[in-house]
Amino acid sequence: MSFKEVDEKESEEEEEEEEEELEKRRAPPKPVTKEYVPKVKEGTLLFEVPRGRVVADLKEEDLELIAEKDVTPAWKKAGESNEKRVLVINSETASAVFKADGTVEKTEATGLIGFYNPNKKNRVWDIDSYWENLAKTNLAARDGLCHIDVYELEPGEFRAKSYALKEVEPLLTLNVSVNTTPGKEKGPNVLIKDKETVAEVTVTATNVSKTKLENITVEKDLGGFGSASDAKAKAGTTKLEDKKVVWSGLSLDPNGAQSMTFKVPMSAKTIDPLKLGDITASYVAPDMTISGIAFMGSDGYTKNVTWIDKDEMDMSPGRWNCAVEFENLSTFEVLLREVEVYRQTAEEHIFKKRSDKRQQLIVDEERLDITLSPDTENKWTKSFVFPDPKEEPIMKLPSFGQKVDFSVKSMFLRELTGSVVQYGGVVTIADMEVEKAYRLKEVSAAEKKANVTTLKACNTGSAPLDDLTFNETIPPGFDVDPGTVKAYIVRPGADKVDITRSIRTTPPREKDLKKERKLTILLENVNKADAIRAIKPKECIEINYDLQPMSPEPGKEFTSKVDVIGNVLVPFPAGEELRASAEDKIGVKPYVWRKVRVGKSIQEGATKGEYAIAIYYKNKMKPGELALVTDDEASLPDISVKDILPEGFKLVSSTPAVTDQKPRLIEGKSFTVLEWAIQDIRPDQMVEIKYFIKGEPGAVYKAKEAQALLTA
Repeated sequence: MSFKEVDEKESEEEEEEEEEELEKRRAPPKPVTKEYVPKVKEGTLLFEVPRGRVVADLKEEDLELIAEKDVTPAWKKAGESNEKRVLVINSETASAVFKADGTVEKTEATGLIGFYNPNKKNRVWDIDSYWENLAKTNLAARDGLCHIDVYELEPGEFRAKSYALKEVEPLLTLNVSVNTTPGKEKGPNVLIKDKETVAEVTVTATNVSKTKLENITVEKDLGGFGSASDAKAKAGTTKLEDKKVVWSGLSLDPNGAQSMTFKVPMSAKTIDPLKLGDITASYVAPDMTISGIAFMGSDGYTKNVTWIDKDEMDMSPGRWNCAVEFENLSTFEVLLREVEVYRQTAEEHIFKKRSDKRQQLIVDEERLDITLSPDTENKWTKSFVFPDPKEEPIMKLPSFGQKVDFSVKSMFLRELTGSVVQYGGVVTIADMEVEKAYRLKEVSAAEKKANVTTLKACNTGSAPLDDLTFNETIPPGFDVDPGTVKAYIVRPGADKVDITRSIRTTPPREKDLKKERKLTILLENVNKADAIRAIKPKECIEINYDLQPMSPEPGKEFTSKVDVIGNVLVPFPAGEELRASAEDKIGVKPYVWRKVRVGKSIQEGATKGEYAIAIYYKNKMKPGELALVTDDEASLPDISVKDILPEGFKLVSSTPAVTDQKPRLIEGKSFTVLEWAIQDIRPDQMVEIKYFIKGEPGAVYKAKEAQALLTA
């Protein structure tokens, strides 16, 4: 058993006995509070556990040996500038993934407690460290305290214990906005189909934590856009690289935010949304962790030697000039904390109790806290005379025991590194199709019959539409009653929803009906009216109104156009709106004052029960008699001639003079109607239609019924 082992065993036994004796006289322990935690900047002092507190132990076998190549650049850099110290490291890494709308998809964080020996020559052994505030980690702790013991660290060796974290909140958030109308203070994240533009992209980084974030680097992938220009930021530096924009050298105070902008060309030939590239960021939060683990202190040992010189005084036998000297033999900086020298009169005194030894102390330096550097002074010496001049000389060579407490100095490095990924989202495409249709394509100049007009604006893009303005053209000679205007939203597979109360109609300002006039129908704040929220893709707004003929010019055909201006939820600036139009034609028929003569002749046929019937239809107008005609002839177009086929009779034959068609039979309850279609009857022309009918057995020819004339 070595001297050191014997001394340690003896010390443990003495401490146990001393503790039992003191426990009887000691007052109950105070609750453990923060006041028991020393403020350690560099971790150079050994942390002593407050009495009554229990520690969870982690041994070296619980730690992982990390290859030197895997030591992070930050640790290597710290080690290069502190090769004479042991690095005690608490490092955490946080990551967050955000959806395109800014909501969190997932967060996670891991950490490690590590011990790194950057010294190139000497090893260090028996490293004890203490940690608390471990509640947010999965590290073992008792009474909130954890002891990590590292047996040995070779030069360049790194050992670490990794852990997981709970309750992780993002520290940095990213926001990407696209203004497709650059030059305007605020613009939409919407592109109009088939319109080329140079959009301005703004990337905003916000520190949502309570600590300063440094070394922030943001990378914006350009997705399918391919090129960027004019990148600039008030803080940090921007750089255009292949397929991405890099924004680096940024620091943010708590709750601080900074933005970077750049421009990209955009165009859309289809309505498919344009995909924006993802955005990533990395950052460092110096001297902090998410978990808030507190480092209490550490110690460690390296090669050393303790000398005791015993020189008998000249001319004074039995009295000795002595000195105790501690020498740091390593290339580490060590902190000499305590040196004790006590007398020993026999070898068995090694096993004396600690309390007995303290009664025989010769040198008692309890709080030296002296740094011994290999570059400057690496020794500490204390001289003393033995025995005390008041005591009798000692003629034998004196024996001394010593206790030296020192530690390799450490450097505590605490750092949080983080990363953020946010999905790029899309630029939606605005597109709109407009339809216009008259129910009647032709109206009479004399009739005052209203013609229902339908206007329809459909969202054929991928962006929700908002305000719509219908600028409708009213043809000359027509008028519209604003009270007949109705509005509906039409959704695929659903009934139309009446939203008339949400529209605002402006009647034509021009009062002269002989001129072309404008009717304006405005649908504002669609997203707020009638719980519509927005005109989503594939939805339509339908407008119906009655177009009233007042004094349209006969024989004319008018082309009437509707222009529709659309917008999006974040409106386009004036002049940049979505525009579409449609048109339809409406004709005005001339009114003809008709003169006709209709007759019917019934004669008996060649055989019994057979009858020959003739229908006469004459156009009594003369050529050129009327001016309101399309071809200077008063023709009667599209005449329908009808007659009754008595009950119990059947049609034998028909010989129309002006049509090749056989009569159409329209069945009634007690009789049948015969109908002939005549395309045109010229002026002063008479059409004669002959047909023969024959009664079935028992059929009776009823004169009243047969005499009836249905011809128009």
